[in-house]
Amino acid sequence: MCLLLAAGCSETPEDTLGDGDDAARLPSRNVDVSLMNSAVAPGDDFYRYANGGWLNSYELPPDKTAFGNFYELRDKAQDRVQLLIESLAEGPRAPGSIEQKIGDYYLSFLDTATLDRLGLEPIRGELDAIAAIDSTRALTVAFGRSELVSSISPIGFGLEIDRQDPSRFIVGLYHSGIGLPERDYYTDDAQRFVDIRSAYQAHIAEMLTLAGQAEAAALAPDVVALETAIASEHWSRVDRRNRD
Repeated sequence: MCLLLAAGCSETPEDTLGDGDDAARLPSRNVDVSLMNSAVAPGDDFYRYANGGWLNSYELPPDKTAFGNFYELRDKAQDRVQLLIESLAEGPRAPGSIEQKIGDYYLSFLDTATLDRLGLEPIRGELDAIAAIDSTRALTVAFGRSELVSSISPIGFGLEIDRQDPSRFIVGLYHSGIGLPERDYYTDDAQRFVDIRSAYQAHIAEMLTLAGQAEAAALAPDVVALETAIASEHWSRVDRRNRD
């Protein structure tokens, strides 16, 4: 695996696919040996032998926690998709075409003046529907609808490949309903998590204020308490690694 991650780093002009400085490239050889460290015996430390040159010279960007060839591929893909979308937003587009829809959607996202003017009105119906929940059935309907409106509920679901029979799809159910990444953020008493929970409660209060809720500061602890109760029933990260 280590050698595969080092592969494909050497490039030549003949390998260019398309034009421009940001064109996609193909590797000119399978392994870039400059990323290895031949001073280390592979039998002593194969990882350092295969990747030592890269480990000794690479400086991790301050906005990342990990990096490698596949991270770089993802970043380049995102940059190229953005260029494509921007070109569709700027260039001529046939009315009703996919290109026109993509361009208009992107421009609407950038139109902050209109977004500020509309405020909460585009989601007023969703907020009213949540406020009108008065029964277990209505709550269950809201849980299901959350997947359609990109919100969260204690129960999430979706279609996925059956891991025991990859020739078919099945409905997958999973626990959700929390805003922090996972259970430990709510239950761990380490100072790091205590500080995160404090900042998260302040964030919730601000979001409730923006949503027009009265007494947002008083409601925020209740929201955190509810999410903590939900999170306490979640599997731990260790348990999630053995779903069978």
